[in-house]
Amino acid sequence: MIPILNIPVDAALLARWAGWLAPERQPFFLTADEAKALGLVAEPAPDFTPEQRDTFQLWNVSAPLVAMLDEAAFLALPAGRRRELVEAQLRHKRGAVAQVEMWRDVVDTDEAHFIWWPSILAGHETLIFSRLLAEERLPCRHAEVSKAVWDKAAPLLPRARELAGTFASGSGPNCFGTVMAAAGVAGAEHEWMQREPFEAWLSACTVAGGEPTTPGVVLVWRGDNGLVQHAALTLGGGYTLHKPSQGWDSPRQVLKLAEVQVLFAEMGELTYHTLKPRTQ
Repeated sequence: MIPILNIPVDAALLARWAGWLAPERQPFFLTADEAKALGLVAEPAPDFTPEQRDTFQLWNVSAPLVAMLDEAAFLALPAGRRRELVEAQLRHKRGAVAQVEMWRDVVDTDEAHFIWWPSILAGHETLIFSRLLAEERLPCRHAEVSKAVWDKAAPLLPRARELAGTFASGSGPNCFGTVMAAAGVAGAEHEWMQREPFEAWLSACTVAGGEPTTPGVVLVWRGDNGLVQHAALTLGGGYTLHKPSQGWDSPRQVLKLAEVQVLFAEMGELTYHTLKPRTQ
């Protein structure tokens, strides 16, 4: 097991991450004019997997066409054309384009940015993912939580301890499903839980208000339109459980209540909802 964000990750999951971050063939997003200028065959975007969606941040990309290239085809392009292709990915906000300055111990190039390829990851997976995930995530604090805190939370949150400090097997599972699963909803940790079922559960299983220093309070952030944007759970002892996103690189992590409040301060209005006692 390899500790990443204080969470043990086995070799099989690490290998899947490597395949998602740096697949053999990768999409390069272009307009028709850009494809013509670069001499590349580009077609309408194919159906992407959830992991591809999150790796390449497809929700940001606006270019209508995709050229699929492997590393050999990419490197066969003249250096100037490779540079133009990478710059186009930055313009179109494609994910998995990295700054060389941050990775000079891994890559050797005079360019400012680079694409993750399998040859770059090979032998450096632990270093790369430890650093990459730490760019946007805080270390998980699940090991800090005392047995007394877990035991007190268990009647309301029967699966919180089991889920805390784990990664999902891929993209999809999100904050809403994590909250519901920790509170005992079977299988919710595997789902990309949508707002409607989460709101229905919130209405049926909680009451408005609560003291966030006690276990079993659902923290809900809502945008100006009233739609729920994020959710977390209090464990007691000043700790919370949440999952930052639906991405494959998003852990089910324990953080301090104050840390979560800072992280999502701009997400919208924060409200508290106390879980009702569980019925057997």
